[in-house]
Amino acid sequence: MKKRLLEIFSKRRSMYFLTDKSPLSDMELTELLENIIKEVPSPFNSQSGRVILLLGDYHKKFWNFTLEILKPIAGANFPQTEEKVKTSFAAGYGTVLFFEDTDTVKSLIEKFPTYKDKFPEWSMQSNAMIQYAIWCAFTEVGIGANLQHYNPLVDEKVIKEFNV
Repeated sequence: MKKRLLEIFSKRRSMYFLTDKSPLSDMELTELLENIIKEVPSPFNSQSGRVILLLGDYHKKFWNFTLEILKPIAGANFPQTEEKVKTSFAAGYGTVLFFEDTDTVKSLIEKFPTYKDKFPEWSMQSNAMIQYAIWCAFTEVGIGANLQHYNPLVDEKVIKEFNV
């Protein structure tokens, strides 16, 4: 195994103090994500993984409505939650949202009924590989990143605001 690849894996860590600067242009970021999605293995080469790259006002909008959603849930702990979101996640250059194209998965289930119970699991495994590959690629180019799981809390708003 290439030593360089192991070095990238070992450098990949959650970064909570993000910057609003990127060493890549928006176009380079988009191309990087597109290439990773294309190259990461998927069941029957279905490529059911999807990402949305939120930059600029879209990135800010996402974290603003996430805070609105979290406020009643966090209750008395909201000031700490708000501080963490504003100084860690919203302070970054952008946000990558990860999805599965469920229509693609359903199509595979219909075409290959022998594996119908496995396709949802396999597609999620492939999505996890996409997330890890992106995280490692960001590490390699000097972009700090962390994974946050606010679904299903934000799902409805994401669908509405970003036409998913």
